Amino acid sequence: MSVLLKLTWRAVLPAVLIAWVAFVAIDLILTLLSDVDHIGTGAYDMTTLLTAKLLSVPRRAHDQFFAAATVGMLAGLGGLAASSQLIALQVAGHSRWRIAAASLSVITVLLLLVVALGQWFGPAGDRYASALSNYAKSSGSAMAADGLWLKETQAVWNARQLYTPPAGAIELWQVQRLEFDQAHRLRRVDRAARAVHRNDGWWLLDGETLRLVDTLVLRETYTELRLDSRLEPGQIAAQVIRPRQQSVSDLRATLRYADENGLDGRLFESALWYKLTYPLVVLSLCLAALPFAFSSLRSGGLGKRVFLGMALAITFFFLHRSAINYVETQNLNLPLVYLLPPLLVAAWGLRRLQASY
Repeated sequence: MSVLLKLTWRAVLPAVLIAWVAFVAIDLILTLLSDVDHIGTGAYDMTTLLTAKLLSVPRRAHDQFFAAATVGMLAGLGGLAASSQLIALQVAGHSRWRIAAASLSVITVLLLLVVALGQWFGPAGDRYASALSNYAKSSGSAMAADGLWLKETQAVWNARQLYTPPAGAIELWQVQRLEFDQAHRLRRVDRAARAVHRNDGWWLLDGETLRLVDTLVLRETYTELRLDSRLEPGQIAAQVIRPRQQSVSDLRATLRYADENGLDGRLFESALWYKLTYPLVVLSLCLAALPFAFSSLRSGGLGKRVFLGMALAITFFFLHRSAINYVETQNLNLPLVYLLPPLLVAAWGLRRLQASY
């Protein structure tokens, strides 16, 4: 490993890891404090709360990396700049582009771990955390690998996917409802492409009903069917695994189902683009932060570097999130709003890095 890589990795890697741990810890503490009031609901106790939150750490680590990478890289390179080591590297013949590439190599390697967190460990942890906390609270529902399971008095519901549009009733997709008699024998099965809760109750859309009568199975198909069910939408909404908390493969499967059945899968499409463009967002923010390490930060302390990094990350997050929300509600081009802002930020950073020579 060259001297350039050794210096940048020794400076940037610990700074990014420390910032990452700090951001995740702050996020975890805040959510712990917000959920303390739920202790005592059903069998939900402090042990359940802590276990569920620890299971959510992989997803939180994924979501917080964009800020940790920006702040950590600024802090690491700013430390080299403050001790004049960046100047020494340039005097030794290393251009700013090579220093920038060496710094970004740290972020790129860590992004491999971040992608794994977002694709496998985060969704699995959130699923188990939701199942654990919701079962403790209600003792009648659980989120499993094959979707959401809900129990009412004489029936069990299964929905492979939940859809919660910005406005309107909650929907269940790929629904199956099993109804039993007093002797716990199966007497009816309802299957539907989706279930919607309206003012007068639950409606199953585009499905079939199987009735077990003696040794016969009677089959009826329907376009709409109203169910006499006591299942509460609030019970379901409390257990939603948000689209952004799902894996890329799950999101693609949901989008295929939505397309085949003429359903609105825009929120899942947005979540898919979020997952796919997340590495681009991280690298673009780091590129935008790089020029600060070569200029004014030589005379600034750690607090100034952390402040600028946080300001850059937070400003981009809120502006980008606002643009995404607007595009989602107006049915505009999702790929454009996910790709264009980070590319513009990256181009701005590269231009400032070139101008700082």
